[in-house]
Amino acid sequence: MFDSAGKFVTQWTIGDRKTLIRGFAADRKGTVYVAEGGRIDRFRGETGEKLGTLEYERNGFDDVTVGADGGLVTAWQSNRDDIVVFDANGKLVRTIREAISGASGDSELAMRVAVDGAGYIYALGRFNDGVFKFGRDGKFMNRFGSAGDQPGQFRAPYSIAVDGYGRIYVGDMKGIQVFDANGRYLALIGSKGMAFGMVFNEKNELFVIARDHVIKFAVPAQ
Repeated sequence: MFDSAGKFVTQWTIGDRKTLIRGFAADRKGTVYVAEGGRIDRFRGETGEKLGTLEYERNGFDDVTVGADGGLVTAWQSNRDDIVVFDANGKLVRTIREAISGASGDSELAMRVAVDGAGYIYALGRFNDGVFKFGRDGKFMNRFGSAGDQPGQFRAPYSIAVDGYGRIYVGDMKGIQVFDANGRYLALIGSKGMAFGMVFNEKNELFVIARDHVIKFAVPAQ
């Protein structure tokens, strides 16, 4: 745990050394959500106190992100790639079954998820080399991106985030590619090391996890 200036505050552990954290997110109240062991556990960020486990039919969670309303959008993987949405109280809202594979016709084994301030959901298909957009009702809207080295194409995409202006950021081997809400390529942000995780704060500052360090970017409105 670090303060807003990046100064170390404290640390706490989850499970044992064999625990693999697959997804990680925090809400504005300081509650931390961790996807590990197929579950999503809740913790108090300041102390690491465990607050509970999200209830679902069975394990398989692979990623988690928090929406502007405090609800959760999760990636669930167990012989299919579902997006599972919960409200701020942890109540199931909807399930988008076979979210990426159903739209692309190709299997997806490593999905990452993001959500914008209006509730639109974006799923990054690391095997499909594309971003898939879903409406607030869970209906598939469009896809952008493909495998390749041209602007707007992906080479080993790994992470996704959405800023306060609805722009989508995808981290891959080339850096961090930026798209508008309709999937139009806008720019490339160079990054030292691949972006394994990305998140925006309320000031629209971008934090990037690049192996053993965190990079902070100030993102302009335009």
